[in-house]
Amino acid sequence: MSNGWISKIPSSLSAKDCERGNVVALGGEPPIRIVPAFSDEKAESTVKPETCIIKLVGDTKDTYQKYDGGEPEEALIHVRLYTEVLDRKGCKSHWATARLQIQSLQAEKAALIDPDDPQHDVLNTSIAEARKAKKDAMAEAWQLFERLLNTRLVAPWQQIARKAQTQNPYIDGNGKKIVGTRGKSWIALTAAIRMWLVGTPMEENAAERHRRYMAVQIRMPTRVIKVRVFIDRVREMNEYFQFLPSQKEVEGAPDELKNGKVPFTQIELCELVLMAVPYNLSSAYWAKQKKGHYPMDLDALTDELVSLEPEFNRLQSLLDAKKKEDAKGKAKKSDEKPSAAKKSQHGKHQKPGGGWANKQKCLCQRCAQWSPQVKNTHNTDKCLKWEKDGTPKNGGRIPRKQAHALTRSDSFEEMKKSYATLSKGLESINRKLERRSRKRSHRDRKRAESDYSSDDSY
Repeated sequence: MSNGWISKIPSSLSAKDCERGNVVALGGEPPIRIVPAFSDEKAESTVKPETCIIKLVGDTKDTYQKYDGGEPEEALIHVRLYTEVLDRKGCKSHWATARLQIQSLQAEKAALIDPDDPQHDVLNTSIAEARKAKKDAMAEAWQLFERLLNTRLVAPWQQIARKAQTQNPYIDGNGKKIVGTRGKSWIALTAAIRMWLVGTPMEENAAERHRRYMAVQIRMPTRVIKVRVFIDRVREMNEYFQFLPSQKEVEGAPDELKNGKVPFTQIELCELVLMAVPYNLSSAYWAKQKKGHYPMDLDALTDELVSLEPEFNRLQSLLDAKKKEDAKGKAKKSDEKPSAAKKSQHGKHQKPGGGWANKQKCLCQRCAQWSPQVKNTHNTDKCLKWEKDGTPKNGGRIPRKQAHALTRSDSFEEMKKSYATLSKGLESINRKLERRSRKRSHRDRKRAESDYSSDDSY
């Protein structure tokens, strides 16, 4: 089955893009999703589908593709096609015309006073012909549904049709048990189609689930599809209510339960659409309206939203660009600051003695005995301080070029000597700076005096 709306949907769009939350967890699988689902097997199949030629009113004929199974929406499309062809053939109108004719002929026959009047025979013949026309119209309606089915689906449909006609007692459209049979009637045909849909498969409360899904779980993606395309899909989904099975038709349904087959009204559709479109677009619509305005016409609402759509898309593009720019800035900052994992990884490649973390991994057995404060700064084979027998190397001094980065002195005396040496160095530097400052000031004074004397010469 083809669908005019499906061709307008971007290939990247999925049902989750048009839904709020996990819709399956919020009430079960909906019978129809906002993005139509069609059988993959049909798209990949190279077998030519079965068709049938059906004679319509007068001498016109048309060719239709037979239903070959598939998703629930494909079954509903078949039922909708059936009702359209039924109207084009005029089965219901022929049946109703024959029924009125029978009633009129029977009333005329009852008005005859003389039982031997030959008009009785004429009326009886006309009544019989009218009854046959009525019966043929009904049979044609039942046969039409069967003709639109693929050959392999005919037998299951015949079993369902037989059950709907002969079931005794049966359940009516309000969930009440009625003693008797429906026969080959319109109510039996409606019941048979409902049984057929439930077997597609579809839940018995499909209409109620569909209503809840449309009311609170659908949304329009931002700048992925056009407003008019989205609203057209909402209209189409609203048309499916008349065909869906309802909880009201289940045996024992309470009287207070409303029939879910009733579609949304124009006012309800307007509310639904304004909740489903992006918030900024809905806000722009309300901002243009006067106080006390209430949307009641879906066509007018569609035109208003379509006129606001270009400006909304422009602003949305600016917002998206700003978000991308902010995301790049955050990513750049995170790159500049090395993470804890990178820091730890960097520390693994440092040489022994190069940092406190690495000191913990080193151990010198000689220093552990004679200078334990530096035992973790290097390993035994690289010790420059002690011999194996405990004798200090190089008189206890470590060459500067080969010295470890020791963080502690061997003794308090050595620490005092180091401090004294550092103090002397600082004093020497200060004296040099003072002498340099005095020389600079002396030169400045001489230069000033020479400038003054040169001025006096004039």
